[in-house]
This record gives sequence, C-alpha cells and structure tokens, in this order.
Amino acid sequence: MALKRLFGTAELLLGGEKSVPAGDVLPPEAAEFVLGVYVVCAQQCEDFNLALKEFFAARKEEKSSRFEVVVLSLEEDEQPFVDSVRDLPWPALPRTASHNKMRLLRRFRIKGTAPALALLEMPSGRLITSAGRDRLLQQPENFPWQSRSLKEALKDVELSSGEDKPRRYQDLKGYKGLYFSANWCPPCKAFTPQLVETYHKVREKGHQFDVIFVSSDRSDSSFELYKCSMPWMAVPFELSDLRKELASTFDVHGIPSLVVLDPDDRVVTDEGRQEVCDDPLGKDFPWPDRRIYTLTERTLVRMHDRPAVIFFVESEEELPFAESALLPAAQKYWHSLRGNKSDSPDEEVENELQFFIGCDSDTTDTVREFAGLEDWVPLLVVLEVFNQRAATLSEGLEVTADSTAHFVSQYLSGELQWTELTSQQDNLLVIEQSAEGASK
Repeated sequence: MALKRLFGTAELLLGGEKSVPAGDVLPPEAAEFVLGVYVVCAQQCEDFNLALKEFFAARKEEKSSRFEVVVLSLEEDEQPFVDSVRDLPWPALPRTASHNKMRLLRRFRIKGTAPALALLEMPSGRLITSAGRDRLLQQPENFPWQSRSLKEALKDVELSSGEDKPRRYQDLKGYKGLYFSANWCPPCKAFTPQLVETYHKVREKGHQFDVIFVSSDRSDSSFELYKCSMPWMAVPFELSDLRKELASTFDVHGIPSLVVLDPDDRVVTDEGRQEVCDDPLGKDFPWPDRRIYTLTERTLVRMHDRPAVIFFVESEEELPFAESALLPAAQKYWHSLRGNKSDSPDEEVENELQFFIGCDSDTTDTVREFAGLEDWVPLLVVLEVFNQRAATLSEGLEVTADSTAHFVSQYLSGELQWTELTSQQDNLLVIEQSAEGASK
C-alpha cells in the first residue's frame, strides 16, 4: 500500500512546525520496513514517550530491521497539538488532517485514546498489531510482535464448558465470540444475562455461534463462580499469560467487551457489547457493517471520514418508509463494490459510501445544524463532513426508491451541486467530539 493512501497528500510535520513531504522522512514506497502509527495527546503520554524513544533508538542501533514512526495527535486545538508532538523525534500528521486521522484510527482498530501504537508491515500496509503499546511494555524482545493466530494460540487448550468433556478451538466451525469479562465488574455482571439471552436467541435461529469467556477475575474461586452463570466455554483460569495475550491481540482495555469473529477468525465487530444491547433478539447477527444505519451518537463516528447519504424523516414511525426508499440504492451500491474490494480484511474501499436514516433526535439536530439544513422532512442529503460540503435532492422531488437511486448515481458520477460548509467550523467540532466519545 502506498504511503499516499495511508496519509493522503498532506505533508508531515517535524517538531509540530516544519512541513516535509512524507517521502523525505520515510523509506521509499517499495521498501520493506515496520511503520508505527503512534497516537498521542498533550497529557498522560510522557512515560510512554520516553519508553518508545528508548526502544526506537535501540532498534536503530541494532539495524536488524527498519523501524519508522509517524505520530497521530488527537489534539484539535493548535497549542495542545504542538505540545503533544513538539518533543518527539518523529514526523506527525498535521492537526488539520482530521479525515486521514479518523480513517487510520478506524482502519487499524486503534481506540480513540492515547497513548496507542499500531504496527504496519510496509509496503503492504498490513496490520501487524494495534496493541503495540502493551507489547512494547510487556514483550519488547519479540518485536515486531506478530500476533499468533487464534488457532495457534489456543492449540491444544482445553476450553472448559458445562459439557462432559472440554472442547478445543480448532473444532469450532461457525462464528465465535470472545467475551472479556470479570466477576468483580458490576457492568459485566449486568451485561452477562443480556448476552446469555441473546446467545440462546441466535442459536435458536440456527446460527453456529460459540462464546469463549476470557476472564479478568482475580482468583480461581471468583472465576469458577462467575463461569457457572454462563452456558459457554472458558479459557482456563490458570492460563493467565494466554488470557493477557488474547486481550492484547484484540486491543481490549475495558470490560465487558465482546469480539465477534467469522468462521475464518476475521473480526466481524469488536463492538459486540453494544450490538447485543441494540439488538437483543439477534436479528442482525453476526452484526457486520450494515447497509443502513439509524443516525445516533454511536453511528455518527462512521460519518466523520466517509461520505453519507442521509434520509431525514419525522419520527421512528417512518423508519419502514425510509428503509424502503434507501435500501435498493444501498444494496445496488454495495453489490457494485464486490469487484473492487479485496478479500483481505485489511483492505478497504476509499471514500466508502454510508447510508443513514435520521429521526428526531439531538444527534440529528447536530448534523442538521452542521450542514445548515432546514427542518423540513422528508429530506434526502449527501454529506461529506471531511470536505465540509453537502448536496440535497432537488426541491419538489418526492423521495422514492427511484429518486434515491438516481441521486446516489449523480453523487458517484460527480454531477451533484454542492453547498460548501466552510463557515460551520464550530459545529464541526461538535461532530468530532461526538465521534470521539462514541469510539471509546
């Protein structure tokens, strides 16, 4: 993958001030090296800054494999941004490159917290690990910390269950859920019964779905007591290193957390907890990226760095009508991507179009205010937050499946008339803050 695809056309900054082309501070496009994407903020990063500097210097002295770092600061205001990158010896993405930053955070499953470190294999851009911070602090000698596959990590591990004999991971054929939880955690104990109910609903529908409990309990007795409330398997408590490895592999820093994997062990979603809460009957299992999203504070984060077609309606009672108008165009668009999208889970479609329905809510009001839209409904809009521009379906046209499909085709062919939103900077910050909050 080209550096341009990773970082866009923006030049990088040295010391938070001097602009330099990426090609001047990073190896050539075809070179093989490990690239660290280091996420920082102005506070609480000092200790890891020092650890990473020392590690980086040691790698340079060894010269056994090339290691480069690019800094991604979460700070939005000028002075905090400069404070966060000024004393670091690596180039940084500019403060204004918010589109590129959000795309990298999403693409490489980097949580919107700092400090964080993701490692990429160049020139392919393949993600090695998004848990580089933990790996550097816990296993610095094993750089670049290639994660073992689950089949390798769990090979020959006897997963305890309520059945007569333990089960093995390699014998599981369908979807898997890794459930990170603990008996001492009140939110976990509140969520576990919900997950149990959804688990049974999903299996009743005929889905192959197995859950594996990965405990953060502090004693064997607590683990055993908690495990009794679950109808699924568990990683044995005595395998503490394995439990830590699994949490690190999937960048789990908070519990409860549910990571859903497909039959080939690819991550379907690492937001399984929220999916269960939103869909307790498991209607949308295994909860892949949806064709249409309801506009909420949580889904707003998806709009930050990708274009969005939004159908604004008056209330949730109009959701069936809105879905009937949007779904044919959304399905046609997604079918058209099949020939363009790589089978690799690390690949993505640039500027992937998203489809939303906006009902009456505070989040909908935020988006309307940002885009300078009137309050009338129904209203069909395409919005590019990262380019600060919007276009609406021509006034007087009824929103139907046909008019929506034509509107989307006009967007894809570049025929729409845009309204620039450069005067909406204050509202843009509201959307960015909402997006960051939803990602935590």
